[in-house]
Amino acid sequence: MIEVEKKEFVKGMGYLGIATGKDYTSEECEVFYDFLKEFSYQVFIKAIKNRIKKSPYPPKINELIEECSACNEDKKFKVIEFMKAKGYFKAISEYDKAMLFVKKGVVPKWLQDDMNKYYKLMQQPQISVGSNLELQQ
Repeated sequence: MIEVEKKEFVKGMGYLGIATGKDYTSEECEVFYDFLKEFSYQVFIKAIKNRIKKSPYPPKINELIEECSACNEDKKFKVIEFMKAKGYFKAISEYDKAMLFVKKGVVPKWLQDDMNKYYKLMQQPQISVGSNLELQQ
């Protein structure tokens, strides 16, 4: 599992503070971090943005947990779709099972490991074969 680093988390809390007009104390940041550290930085920031779109008021911890969980679910479904597009699943029933695992929140370790590998592939820039790339001298 990818956890957010404290430095990134503090940056995210600063972003949240600016957006909502609240100055978070170091004690408040520690409590938020304790509950939200399991989520990646990207999920944390996306959850903050989603929450701010819903309300201009500072969120409670449970509200950010719900947003982070929803963003994390969305990411998992995108990874499964990417795996399907890359030919990972040999039959539609395998794809259906993977989607069901994610929906129920009981993803087996072997599938989670493969999802992590494909997530890393998703993050890499894609260069198509035969593209017109020229080197400048």
